[in-house]
Amino acid sequence: MTEANREHPGVAPGPGLRGALVAAAMAGLGLSGYLVLVKLRLALDPEYQSSCNFGDGFNCDVVQTSDYSTVLGAPLALWGAAFYLGVVVLVAAMGRAERARAALALLAVGSVPVLLHSLWLATISKTVIGSFCLFCVGMYAANFAIAGLAWWGVRRSSIPLAEASRGGAPLLAVVAALVGVAATQLGYRQIEARMTADRIAAAQAELAGAQVAVGAASAVGAAPAEAASADVGGAGAAVAAPSAEAAASQQRPAPAASDASIRLHPEGFRYGDAVSKKGRVFFEVPVTEHDFVLGPKDAPVTVVEFADFECGYCRALTQNISPLKKRYEGRVRWVFKHFPLDNRCNKVMKGTMHPNACDAAKAANCAGLQGKFWQMHDRIYSESLRLNLENLRNWAGELGVDLKQWDACMADDAVAHRKTEADSMAGRFARIAGTPRTYVNGHLVPGIVSTEVFAYYLDAALERAKGAPTAPAPVQARQQHGMVEITAAEPAFWIDAYEASIDGKGRALSRADVAPAEVSWFEANAACSAAGKRMCSELEWITACAGQAPKDDDGDGDVTDDAPEGSLYPYGPFHVGGRCHDDGKNDDAPVATGSKGDCRSASGIFDQSGNVAEWTGRAEADAMLSGGDFRYGAKATCFVRQTRFGKGYRNRTTGFRCCADAPVAPPQGAEVTEHADHGAEGEVVPPFEVTARDGRKLDAEWLKGHVTIVSFFASWCGPCRREMPELERFYQENKAAGLRILSIGVDTRRAQSEAFVDEVKPSFEIAFDPEAVSMGAFGVKGMPTTFLVGRDGKIAQRLVGINAEKVKAFQEAAKALLAAK
Repeated sequence: MTEANREHPGVAPGPGLRGALVAAAMAGLGLSGYLVLVKLRLALDPEYQSSCNFGDGFNCDVVQTSDYSTVLGAPLALWGAAFYLGVVVLVAAMGRAERARAALALLAVGSVPVLLHSLWLATISKTVIGSFCLFCVGMYAANFAIAGLAWWGVRRSSIPLAEASRGGAPLLAVVAALVGVAATQLGYRQIEARMTADRIAAAQAELAGAQVAVGAASAVGAAPAEAASADVGGAGAAVAAPSAEAAASQQRPAPAASDASIRLHPEGFRYGDAVSKKGRVFFEVPVTEHDFVLGPKDAPVTVVEFADFECGYCRALTQNISPLKKRYEGRVRWVFKHFPLDNRCNKVMKGTMHPNACDAAKAANCAGLQGKFWQMHDRIYSESLRLNLENLRNWAGELGVDLKQWDACMADDAVAHRKTEADSMAGRFARIAGTPRTYVNGHLVPGIVSTEVFAYYLDAALERAKGAPTAPAPVQARQQHGMVEITAAEPAFWIDAYEASIDGKGRALSRADVAPAEVSWFEANAACSAAGKRMCSELEWITACAGQAPKDDDGDGDVTDDAPEGSLYPYGPFHVGGRCHDDGKNDDAPVATGSKGDCRSASGIFDQSGNVAEWTGRAEADAMLSGGDFRYGAKATCFVRQTRFGKGYRNRTTGFRCCADAPVAPPQGAEVTEHADHGAEGEVVPPFEVTARDGRKLDAEWLKGHVTIVSFFASWCGPCRREMPELERFYQENKAAGLRILSIGVDTRRAQSEAFVDEVKPSFEIAFDPEAVSMGAFGVKGMPTTFLVGRDGKIAQRLVGINAEKVKAFQEAAKALLAAK
């Protein structure tokens, strides 16, 4: 390269180099930001799995729950984000000639330790964690790109590396580091606080939903006897007797009673019939002298954890709850139950997912028989990425275990596995098939839970142990014309006692034993107005449900993310299965208004928990769905709200009731009209209108005479991201035969739908409906939902989701319509 081809030493690096550096940094920033959210979701949401969870070899969830994913109390990816922001600061400095040389030299030098760290992390993923995170690999690539570009720029401009320490370079480095760290830490703490608050709000519903009362226990005449589990240190075993650490009283605090009941198993289990996909919602396992226990026998709260020593999620949960063992010392006892995901010692499993889990369980049991279970427990989880028999023995020796006795125990599976097998059978009865599963005073807390959320569960259990009431006291409420006066608000107001139906003149009716209306907010508002009433505000609706006016504790304008005032459910603070229509079945439908007689508030208002979510908001700008529908299960509370879809959203899950400032008499002679099955197969396409990308208005007339696929999508919908490319492929294959496709984005912000489409770049027709009016017209309940419309304007098929077999049948039906000229 000649001197003429080099950049002038005093001239800033060219825009091409600066642009490439910024592009690499922004790519890394996007990847790191996503991984930060993954780590937060894994810590806060027990149901969450990332989009980068592909199994053992490539699994971001495993990597993001490892010990290597956190540095100085913050996600490692957050420090990566700080680096990328620092890169942007340095690139910005390159725009000024006097700083260009120093900035580029700084970036080149600073990229070296980042590259070395990337190589080290890749090695850890391969040799220790045993799994790669594809998004982490993407960050490594961004790091290599930044380093390569920086060093290429340095060489091309003949910049001495000594420039990195001259003039204002050190100050520039400090500024870049401070900007990166400050911006990422501030943003992270705000996001973490909000997500934690949201998770705690959800935990309030989950904990209440787990409540199954013990009224039946008194019916049997006495507290159930504790069943003795198999003695791990049985006769003939060459091991010591169980230590004092392993002893626990059979006494346990009873949950608060109500009129519901639980069942009693001959083995001593107390359980409820409600079973979630994570296990029994309520399951109280006997704690015997053979269990390994931390905490006093008379503690008001008992935490029973079913776990696997080779389970990364269990390790993450152990890290999260570790500080709570000290914080709640004396008030909580902790019980560990084995549930290894390996058929060799857990016959519940059909195969082996964790080949070292059984050996680790044996090692902990054998250490526990010498009073060292919890020390071994902690050591295994701190080192669980290096599990093997040699290490297990070394760790036991380091903890002061008598290795001669330990070896004898390990050699006798009948002894070492006896407790593991007993624990696993208890887990089988609890209907669990994965770990971790934790029960707080019998109430299920599935998956990973953050320290703050788990503390909420413990605090709630401690409050319940004090004998907090489980149902609100009935109030003497005035009722007129099917409306109830609510005086807990200022000013007082009246609200319909029943979910509304609609008569033939479009007027809202508050009437028992009829089907609730399926309406959008616009339809609900019109029906209330026609009946001489008005829509309820969200605050009014919550006040009527909870029996107390809510407070906006954090001043953010949202009362649903604060500690609830009054009852979480209309009938009380804790969920009782069966009181309301909230069993969580997606294929269910609403029940008749008022038919669940116990689903009633203290003032006599029916069905504010579950059944249909109810539109609230006196003005269009305030419209939202309150209360949750029948699919929500225990999460259908007085404080749940839904704003995911626009005000035109309508299907069998949406309804309403009206409010008024004074009681309003119902219309005379009004009869309830039955609502149609919107978007049903065989029906004519409902009237609708959407706006295409070019501003054209598309409606049902546009479909006539053509075979058309009408689909609905949203940017947050993962399956939609897989469906749209498949639609594009099918369109390209069949557009010559006359196929049309109209895909409608229903994000409440059109820009989000547009960004989604820009990623996929489909060639078929795209339209937008932020208010979801068309979605309501078709009765769409979830994403993605797709309709096949024939030339006659009738719906030939309706497809929900992207099940491969159903998609194939749907496409075959479309081909048949195209062929039928």
